[in-house]
Amino acid sequence: MELYIQDARHLRISDLSISVIFDLRPNVYALLANGAEPEDRTEEARTALICAAARGHVLVVAKLLDFQADVQALDKMNQTALHAASVGGKAECIQLLHKKRARLEQKDGAGRTPMQLALDCKEEGSIRQLLKLRAVMPEEAAKKPEMQPLIQEVEREVLLEQLKEAELLCGKQQLKDAEQAFEDARQHLLRLIQLSETARVTPVIQNAEYRLSDLQEQCRVCKQEASRTEAKIKETEAELTRLQSEHKEQSKDLALLRRDLDSLRAAKSKKMEELQNIKQLIQQVQKEGVDVTVRYRPFMIDPRTKETGEDKQDYCRRRGWGGGWKPGPLKQWKWWPNTANAHRLCFYLDEMDSKTPGMSQKERDERAHSLMRKYYELTYDRDCNISTPEGAAQAVAVPKYR
Repeated sequence: MELYIQDARHLRISDLSISVIFDLRPNVYALLANGAEPEDRTEEARTALICAAARGHVLVVAKLLDFQADVQALDKMNQTALHAASVGGKAECIQLLHKKRARLEQKDGAGRTPMQLALDCKEEGSIRQLLKLRAVMPEEAAKKPEMQPLIQEVEREVLLEQLKEAELLCGKQQLKDAEQAFEDARQHLLRLIQLSETARVTPVIQNAEYRLSDLQEQCRVCKQEASRTEAKIKETEAELTRLQSEHKEQSKDLALLRRDLDSLRAAKSKKMEELQNIKQLIQQVQKEGVDVTVRYRPFMIDPRTKETGEDKQDYCRRRGWGGGWKPGPLKQWKWWPNTANAHRLCFYLDEMDSKTPGMSQKERDERAHSLMRKYYELTYDRDCNISTPEGAAQAVAVPKYR
């Protein structure tokens, strides 16, 4: 039994429902005796009574009815325990439920009665039992030739049962009259005894009843509080699991950011050294009277940037820099670009300029510088997204680049 329950722990249902599903009668009896709520529901809103009736666990159904389980409780499909028993062909369960005033003509969410469900599932046992209990069979089903023998047979069985009951009543009537006379005498004697005892015990009984009522109310309130506490504990555990998962993800992101930061620091140190060497070379060449030009080479800060670019604040938060991060001299801008299309356009224009007769290398370099300045203006001053082909093309939307 423990194995069954452990295997079903992944289902969000109570211990009572699990025990009912697997017909663990000792567990069911013990849980009910210890105050388990018969109206606890599964994820499909099925009560323990509906689950037991669907599986034909007659003894479990009887025990749940003894503990005042609601025979008219509805699941998500608006079906009662009688619907479930009818679908499964559980005739004994149908009879038990009817004795507890289960409605034979109750309709589910699709407008089907237990009889209609039994007919749809071709459960002859359910159909026979429902007919005996005087459930209404749809007219179109009752007219079918294959149903006529069953209906006639049920009518004969009902008639025979009524005849047997009539015979027993005739034989028992005299015994019943004698028993009634004896009972009248006994009741008369009891009334005489009670008259003398009532005045003495009435205050004690009333006090005990008041105390019992108070204790029952306290018990009900304690159960409700326990249910709320258990629900809060489950919510807290779920939230803790979610936070632990987020912490692990953030730890991974932090490790990646630290690695990227170390790489950027190393790259920055190297670039600063190269820049210093270039400045020294420029100063040396300028002293000697030679023209110097600087050519831009393609470099992407983060090749993992989305191809269509990203919102700058979202990108910085994703990298762990905070939404408001920016280099000191710049103002806040909107887009963090993927510069692949801009680099492609630079290469394309440089190739076109190389084929233009009469254009010197210096002129080509100046045009490249102008294009780069245009990209800086579009990105940092005009909040344009140069990641897309259309955005990158705005840099050449001037006459000299057409």
